[in-house]
Amino acid sequence: QRGFYLVGRSDFAPLMEAMWLHDIASAYIAKKISSSLGIGNPEDLYLANLFKNIGEPFLLRLISPLNETKENLLSIKELVKDNHNDFGVLLLKAWKFDDLTISLCHYHQDFEAKENYDYSGSQPLFLKMLHLSRIASFLAEKNGYLKFFRDYLPSKIPSEITRSLNFLQIAEDRLLQFVEGVESYLDMLTK
Repeated sequence: QRGFYLVGRSDFAPLMEAMWLHDIASAYIAKKISSSLGIGNPEDLYLANLFKNIGEPFLLRLISPLNETKENLLSIKELVKDNHNDFGVLLLKAWKFDDLTISLCHYHQDFEAKENYDYSGSQPLFLKMLHLSRIASFLAEKNGYLKFFRDYLPSKIPSEITRSLNFLQIAEDRLLQFVEGVESYLDMLTK
C-alpha cells in the first residue's frame, strides 16, 4: 500500500508520508476498536480504514507533475479534500473492492447522507463502522499522525467525535487503550 504514496516531487513527499502514516495508524486503531467492541470483522475494518482515503494520494499523484508551487498548496489541499471520496470510490470499484470498503470510502465524511441511506438492512452495523472510523481517524491525528490538509487539532474532543463516542457507547477514558501499540506497529512497517 505504501507505493500508492510515492511521488516524484520532493515538495510533495512530506504530504504523502503524512497521509500514509495517518492511514496506517487509523486502520490499526479501527481494528483495535472493532475487536474490543465486537463491531464487524476487525480485519475488514482494518482494510476499509486503510483504503478509505485512497483518493488523496492518487489525486496528488495526478497533480504532482504540474508546475504547482508551494504557494498553491492551500488550493491543492482543498481540491484533494473536496474530491478524494469520489475519486477513491472510482478506484476501489475498478479494483473490485468489497462493498464495505467502497461505502466507507464514499461516506466517511458525510454522515448526513449516510444516516438517510438504505443499507439493505445493514444500516445499524454500517453506521457503527462509520462512527468507529471517525474515532480511529481522530485518535490517529491526536497521536501525531495528522492528515495533510489538517492545519490544527482542537485541544478538546470535538462535538462530532463526542457524538460518535456516544453512539458507540465508548467512555472517553477508554480512548488511550485503542492507541496503544500504534507507534511500534508503524516502526515495524517503516523498517
